[in-house]
Amino acid sequence: ADPATVQQRWSCKVLGDPQLPSLFCFLAMLSHGEELNLVQSQFRKKVGVFACDAFTVFSDVEVELGDGMRTAALPSLVSPLNVPGALTASWVNRAPFAKAWDQVAALEANSSGYDWVVKVDPDTVFFPMQLRLHLRELRPEVKHSLDSTGVYLRNCMAQTGELQFYGSTEVLSQTALRRYAARGARCRFAASAQMGEDLWMQQCLDVLKVTAFQDAEIVADGYCPEYHWQPAQCTFGRAAYHPLKSESQWWTCWQQVTSDFIVLDMKLKK
Repeated sequence: ADPATVQQRWSCKVLGDPQLPSLFCFLAMLSHGEELNLVQSQFRKKVGVFACDAFTVFSDVEVELGDGMRTAALPSLVSPLNVPGALTASWVNRAPFAKAWDQVAALEANSSGYDWVVKVDPDTVFFPMQLRLHLRELRPEVKHSLDSTGVYLRNCMAQTGELQFYGSTEVLSQTALRRYAARGARCRFAASAQMGEDLWMQQCLDVLKVTAFQDAEIVADGYCPEYHWQPAQCTFGRAAYHPLKSESQWWTCWQQVTSDFIVLDMKLKK
């Protein structure tokens, strides 16, 4: 028996919800070159988005990833870069990703529904289980909004510029996705054609009154000016790391994080 000093009366009170949130994940990739090789290697090992509860992959033309798994064609995926007057220093890719989110919303409408929807870039090293654990910890803080307005997670607390929803790892609750799907014409901004998809999505969700939850713990993103993160700094603790563009970079980061977890787990078990 426990010592009298620590004994407590038995209670049937639930101390915490042990159930992990479910994830529907997707990415959009080019059908050739480094991105194809990178995503095919992730598919073979069933890691990244392929370790989510459900997933889909878009590409500019339909291509096989392996074992009969084929991508869904998104013909407008190839987007212009360094467009004069653009509100982004990278791709002006609002239109194809809006279509991708629309298709994901349609898939979700025909399913039993998942708790969260996650879009990641092909060069994001992504650990779905770490995200599930993180989202479970966040639930008490966002529960009211989950049941009302929906939630999206701002992942870069940059003090310069407007963007705080970096496209490497975009996380929306199910209710947020439903609001997005029913947006109608409310996200047709005058500057939409000059936007990257992440800034457009952030502004769209704000217009739709989806609750923005600031969470800098999800992704270590080298493009976020607050982090000053480098690809050689893949240490356990985040759900995602970006950018790791080559296959060797991506897998080196994945192995570093996995090794850190194994060492930590062994220490905790001693």
